[in-house]
Amino acid sequence: MVNDVVPGSPAEKAGLKSGDVVTGFNGGSVLSVPTFRLTVSSSPAGKDYNLKYWRDGKERTTTIVPAPADQVVFAQERAARPGREPEAAKDGEKADIASFGLEVQPVTPELAAQFGHAKDAKGLLISGVKSGSPAEAAGLESGQLITRVVKDRKVQSVNSVKEFEALAGKAGELAVYVEGGDRPGRFVTLSKPQKD
Repeated sequence: MVNDVVPGSPAEKAGLKSGDVVTGFNGGSVLSVPTFRLTVSSSPAGKDYNLKYWRDGKERTTTIVPAPADQVVFAQERAARPGREPEAAKDGEKADIASFGLEVQPVTPELAAQFGHAKDAKGLLISGVKSGSPAEAAGLESGQLITRVVKDRKVQSVNSVKEFEALAGKAGELAVYVEGGDRPGRFVTLSKPQKD
């Protein structure tokens, strides 16, 4: 899954967006991130390659021209900063998605203002991230906003705790669109820990 698209990058020029799922490169299938990275990095830069991907439940094809390694621009890592915790929500308005180490609650205009979101922001506010969890490993923090979830290769809005619980409870892997913090909005994939 495409998490971020760097402005001016080959991905942006090819029309890719956050949330797209890459399935093929140069006639071959994309089965894992490491294999895809290796295939792209070992392909000559400056040439046209076909790239297959899914968006909104439909398979699409585009042409991408990889840049030389010395011209690639990477997003800066998030700077360490003290976290802030949202005020507690009322009972029944907060969900603990324990398997992903994530706690969410509905966003209110007051909470949106407190954490730098638009006052009419919609979605679920992250109200807690468990230490050592998949959510922490993905860089999620309290105060960030989850606005969309990927299910069945389709991106859908998420506005209620109940809706989010239904999606997260059954999934071994969950892709969410996160806004807020030091980075632009992006998709993040969370995976439940494997049981021994």
